[in-house]
Amino acid sequence: MSYRRLGASIAALAFMLPLQAFATVYMGTLVPTNASGVGGTITFTLDNNILTADLVATGLADGVHFLHIHGLDSASGTPINTFPPPPPVPPNGDANADGVVNTAEAKSAVGGVILSLAPHSVGTSAETLGVNSIGGLLAFSGTYDLSTNIYEPGYTEAQLLPLDFRVFDMHGGIVPLTASPADQGIPSPNGSTGAPGTFDPNLPIAAAKIMAVPEPASILLLTVSLLGVVGLRRRV
Repeated sequence: MSYRRLGASIAALAFMLPLQAFATVYMGTLVPTNASGVGGTITFTLDNNILTADLVATGLADGVHFLHIHGLDSASGTPINTFPPPPPVPPNGDANADGVVNTAEAKSAVGGVILSLAPHSVGTSAETLGVNSIGGLLAFSGTYDLSTNIYEPGYTEAQLLPLDFRVFDMHGGIVPLTASPADQGIPSPNGSTGAPGTFDPNLPIAAAKIMAVPEPASILLLTVSLLGVVGLRRRV
């Protein structure tokens, strides 16, 4: 990107700031799972019923990646403030202590998939739909109308919000060579990983606790996040 274009982008963002000031900004820092080496940030902007997601992730194995928002609820359906297992994961989050955190173990810690960020039609499940990384990088942006039925079956906006009670996670990576036979088999969104050393789109590779960003830091974060997405797309 040229300096002229960069300046134009900053100017455009500056023009947008008064509008964005009425929105709520959230962010999360990706923490690697299963020794994936993945890093990056996820930024959400919530403006009334419109949710925007901006993801910049690095260190990925090329392939399809599922992008999910998870969360736990009480027996009455009230959202519970949910946290991913503390790093390193594993051994944390590895319920059967076999050296790999599979999808079922991840769900037991952070709850079911409430919203998949992959593009999908209203009223359809998108848990196993993903987006592709190129050259180990992924710059993804998506916009979601929360007043429509874009959620996974059984979930509504009432379970998604408040967003800072939720966890973002990514799937899709190389299964660690330490995976035991109990974790091998046909890849399933609810169960096992693939064979060691192979790419499995279901393998959990990173998670981030979603946190609200107080003003005025959210304005600066939004600007930096959008410029990061533009810059990374320019590279790929």
